[in-house]
Formats: sequence, structure tokens, C-alpha cells
Amino acid sequence: FNGTEFNADILQDSLGTEVAQASIKDSRGVLWFGYQSGDIAKYDGTAFYTIRTGVGITSAVTGFAALEDGNLIVSTQSNGLFNLNVQTGTANPVSGIDQGLFTALSVKGKMLLLGSMDGLTIYTIDGTGTGAEVLIKIPEFDLIKIQEIQPSYAENTFWIATEEDGIFRITLKGSTYDLTKT
Repeated sequence: FNGTEFNADILQDSLGTEVAQASIKDSRGVLWFGYQSGDIAKYDGTAFYTIRTGVGITSAVTGFAALEDGNLIVSTQSNGLFNLNVQTGTANPVSGIDQGLFTALSVKGKMLLLGSMDGLTIYTIDGTGTGAEVLIKIPEFDLIKIQEIQPSYAENTFWIATEEDGIFRITLKGSTYDLTKT
């Protein structure tokens, strides 16, 4: 309203116009947002910035996980996993990850838990966060969509939420595990 008339035109800012599907607060207090369009943005406490990662993320960002060095792992619905350098905003693919429609992830130490439309796979991730190796594919979750993965306070234990089969607790013991449905 300019005093005499209403204007319905909306000027878009630099942020994605689609739904923010994932978010995380990094070790420096910066908020990161992943959009269904594949865009990534950050809020540093004073302003929002669209991040130009240098890689072609064209599918939904489905999750973020913090690495010990402060960088982030970014999962996408169909473009794979990326290591995002929080200082530069650039990203590199994480090698050694099986192709999938990724829906959730969690990192604790050198363990990467990756949920997909087809189940749950546990990887070991290298110190730089750019390479991973399959440790265990959990057969009890074959063809089950993983909705969310959250670490527990108990050592090497995670909560796994599925789309149709409820919530599970998994405790990892090297290359074996205990799985309990709650």
C-alpha cells in the first residue's frame, strides 16, 4: 500500500521459493537450509545467502549432518551425497556411496547412517568426509522408507523412524548390531 493504492506484486529475494526441506545449525551457529529445488541457503545471524556449491544439485536436499571438522554432509533425493565446506560454500561428491533415493542421514564420529526409500545402510566415512565405505546394509529395513535418523545419548545407538513400520532403536557393535522395535 503506497497511501492510495494496493500493489500485489511480490519481489523475491535471493532465497529459494520452494519449501525448505532440511535444516541444521552448524558448530559456528550458522543456520543452513536445503530446498526441494536443490538450492542451499545459510543465515549467519544477520542475513540470508544463497550458496553456489559448484556442483549440480538438481533434486531435493533431504538432510544435513555435521562432521567433526565443522563441515557438513548434504544428502539429496537423487544426486547423491556431498561434503559442503562451510567456509567456502563449495561442495564435493562423497565417493563410495551406493546410488539411492536418500531420505535421511546422521553422522557420529566416523559412522554415517544413510536412509533411503529402500532401507538403511551404515558406512564408515574418512577423515575428510569425501570418501565412504559400506560397513553394514541392514536387511530388516530392505524396501522400507527411512524417514528420520537421530543419535541417542547411548553410545553407538540411533533412533530410526520409518514411514510405515514404526520406530526402531539400533545399537552398532562394529560390523554387527542390535535392533529393537519400540
